Amino acid sequence: MFERISDFLQGEATLDVDKSGEPTSKDLMVATVAVLLNMGHSDHSLGDDEFKAIMSSLNHEFDLSDDEAGHIVDIADILRQNKEKAGAIARIIKDGFSMEQRELVLSMLWKVVLADGVVEDFEVKYASNIREQLGLSLESSIRARKNAERK
Repeated sequence: MFERISDFLQGEATLDVDKSGEPTSKDLMVATVAVLLNMGHSDHSLGDDEFKAIMSSLNHEFDLSDDEAGHIVDIADILRQNKEKAGAIARIIKDGFSMEQRELVLSMLWKVVLADGVVEDFEVKYASNIREQLGLSLESSIRARKNAERK
């Protein structure tokens, strides 16, 4: 964990810690996954490739085991279905993560979009909407997508 905090302090974006360098709260992880699940369900069906992209991101970015990631996904799925909480989800991410970290969240979102090999207009609109809610620039969005395409 200290390696991740060191990376964070040196400017390397990681989601293991929040914008203050503290370990990421469960609420922040859940909010991030809720955004990813919303994208995956945007066509009314979460595909296997999309689910794998979400789990891979959780394992890698939050350093979670499959069991821990599955627990977070279960909670996030309940949260994302609560329409009253929809506005709070992006605000939790915006308030909890630095600009670089929010760009990394957007990159994770693009991985979900790209997972099935087809980019639909509604997915692009959703990604654009999330970009705005996270307070990211168009340049950040372009970098996030290119980073997702590389991995």
